[in-house]
Amino acid sequence: MKKWISILLLVTSLVVGNGWTAPENTEPQEEPATTPSDENVPSVPKAFISEVLTDIGRRATRHADEPDVDIVFVVDGSMKMMAQVRAIERQFVHLLTALEEKTLNYRFAILGYRLVHGQPNTKVIQWTYDTAAMEKHLSYIRRVWKGDVEHGYGLDALMLALNRFNINPSAVTQFIVLTNSPLRTVRTQEDAKKQVIRDIINRCRIDNVQINFIGIPEDTQIELAYRTGGEWYPVNTNIQETLAYDAHTYREALLKLGAIGILANLSRDYRRLNMKIDKIFEDISEHLIENFSDEDEIDIVFLFDNSLSMERRVDAICNGLDRMTEMLDASALNYRLGIIRFYAQIGIQGQSTVLVTKPPLTPRQVKIIMRRPKIGTEHLLDAIVNGVRRLNTPDGRNLVLVIITDEPTTGTIRQHGTVTEAIKICLKARARIYVLGGLRMSGLVLDADRFQYRLTVLTRGLHYLLRGAPMFELDFE
Repeated sequence: MKKWISILLLVTSLVVGNGWTAPENTEPQEEPATTPSDENVPSVPKAFISEVLTDIGRRATRHADEPDVDIVFVVDGSMKMMAQVRAIERQFVHLLTALEEKTLNYRFAILGYRLVHGQPNTKVIQWTYDTAAMEKHLSYIRRVWKGDVEHGYGLDALMLALNRFNINPSAVTQFIVLTNSPLRTVRTQEDAKKQVIRDIINRCRIDNVQINFIGIPEDTQIELAYRTGGEWYPVNTNIQETLAYDAHTYREALLKLGAIGILANLSRDYRRLNMKIDKIFEDISEHLIENFSDEDEIDIVFLFDNSLSMERRVDAICNGLDRMTEMLDASALNYRLGIIRFYAQIGIQGQSTVLVTKPPLTPRQVKIIMRRPKIGTEHLLDAIVNGVRRLNTPDGRNLVLVIITDEPTTGTIRQHGTVTEAIKICLKARARIYVLGGLRMSGLVLDADRFQYRLTVLTRGLHYLLRGAPMFELDFE
């Protein structure tokens, strides 16, 4: 019975050293971190299309009283996108409402892209101040212009939009890319995709363009959003709003999907969602061995959630650490261990404690710290912002962070623990990040914590669900 309950939860979400020479009996000393103050609220992607459009509109107008705002929609016009295009069309008023809170100086443009009999095809709607025309053009894409079942070339469409529309340098320009497929290019040269991505980022920096994605959690979309100052939002979380407008279409879609379709959608992420903790540590070790040579010097630092809910997982985590060090030692990797332990008082205003114990530590010392008494709740953002920057990893060493928490990401309002700041610190440290993480509720949908997943994508790491995470426990394989 538990097996089928777990599968139903997955359907609802639709997701996703050579050691140290110090004596073994030396007690490691944890170094408390300072906690600077900040009033910023962590940026969390919104759950519904109405909230996404509101968020984009408010971000576009936040830095000036009467800004000029240009919004460009880059829309995947394939058959599979029609429900999502309809949701944008019907919720378009929320973007207008957010913009008009601070400005009336805004205009829109659209670039649709699709495949027609295997050939790329685009539709360009030049700048317009007519909001009714915008809804009409979105409706046309959905009802008339829709392309093949196969998705088009999103990277080429983005580059075309940057070149095709006259960008006003004095305006705040926001691109909104709507797609449920990976971005790709028609170019076939070696490293063509990387070159197009670089060209897009460079052009956005020149023209001060921010790219927002209502898309899927692929590394290209998340990287382009972050590198241009935009945001990434999940495309599939608008399903409840689509339901409200067209319940019959939704029921038909569920019937077409069926049990086989459900399992097919789960198959890609199922392995990492259902791995035992020792297997996760083995998987991470194999990935490290593949990506580093015995000539590399590596600092592996655990960001360990020391909150009360972690108590019953400590033994399995320590066993996983033993397996990791066994594999890394056998591969002759030159690594050192460290740990950042974090916990907080209950409540969003609860004071965070971040204790940093820098490398080098022995595996035994790391386990001593992991087994210390558990306290309160967690604020992962505070741990990253106030802990990682204090590691001061030497330039010649590679930093690997292993985040272990069974909770979705939080941070205190009054402390300097924001999503943007945390990402900047990790990228500045050139860290490769692995996450054994938790789940979060997004509206009525249960899905993977997007910040934790985004960190692993941006740093070329791996993301896993920590077994026994609250609300979601798979006890079978």
